[in-house]
Amino acid sequence: MAERQERAMLPEDRLEDVYEDAPVGYVSTDRDGLLLRVNRTLLGWTGYEAEELLGRKRLYDLLAPGAKIYHETHYAPLLHLQGAVREIAVELLRADGTRLPVLLNSTLVADADGEPVEIRTTVFDATERRRYERELLRARADAEDRARAALALEHVNEAVLLVGPTGRIEVANRAAAKIFGEGAEPGRAADALPGWAPLVARIPLSGPRDAPRRAVLPLLHEQERRWLETAGVETGEGVVYTIRDVTSEQELEQLRRDVVAVVSHELRTPLTGALGAAQTLLARFDDLPDDARRGMLDMIVGQGERLKRIIDQMLLSSELDEGVLDTGRAAFDAAALVRRLPALLA
Repeated sequence: MAERQERAMLPEDRLEDVYEDAPVGYVSTDRDGLLLRVNRTLLGWTGYEAEELLGRKRLYDLLAPGAKIYHETHYAPLLHLQGAVREIAVELLRADGTRLPVLLNSTLVADADGEPVEIRTTVFDATERRRYERELLRARADAEDRARAALALEHVNEAVLLVGPTGRIEVANRAAAKIFGEGAEPGRAADALPGWAPLVARIPLSGPRDAPRRAVLPLLHEQERRWLETAGVETGEGVVYTIRDVTSEQELEQLRRDVVAVVSHELRTPLTGALGAAQTLLARFDDLPDDARRGMLDMIVGQGERLKRIIDQMLLSSELDEGVLDTGRAAFDAAALVRRLPALLA
């Protein structure tokens, strides 16, 4: 056993090489941090010569500004309190002014009386670790952004579908399922959606940097017609379709057109009668007997009153819709009102 241990012991010059060329940096300082010894590994990382550091600078002097504050407020107090610190992340300033992220493990060495005499520090190059941590943070931020985007996507009123180059749905939100049913799910073929094929053929497509072009198109399915406001944007990895159900708006617009047509007819009828009577009076006033002239004037007044009633009813309807009608309570004769209805509706 003794012989085997003797063979395993390295010569002193080899031990020196192990120290100088270790895969980590070694630093020895006095109790105040003055550099006493630095191995070749750390000198190579920082670009300094031993003569520039030993007996001239403290470990504190090699720290970046932010790390110097941390050294004074955390590193040094903990080291003297606990006798050791582990994995302290700081940045060293290289000779050329660039920064080297490192991890420091330090141990306080005391003499026989317990007085601190030396600080031994192991320095680990944390460049790759720092890069990995940044990538993790970036990936986490990207994941959080995607989660927020997905949450927002689920709560917008417009249906959103991302259809890939193969025709399969890659993204579909809740509003898409309301319009197209349960088939609007990632992984499903878009052509399987009810009414999709004739609809998508007419949806205008825009480039990723162009303003979307929208079109209101009908969706026919099982004898039901729905109106959809649609737009598509080509992304290079597929097409993003935004679709909004505007059926109620289309129905309201159609109702508006119908009302305009009815009102136009109702206004034209009394207006035509009053205008015809007025033109006749102007053209033949002297030739007409008094009773004919009076009859035409009565017609003009009657048609004018009818026209006024129609306009009043339109204004009343508008005030009711806007909730601004000023109403009050008053007693009235219901029987008399019923008797007058034929005349009011004439």
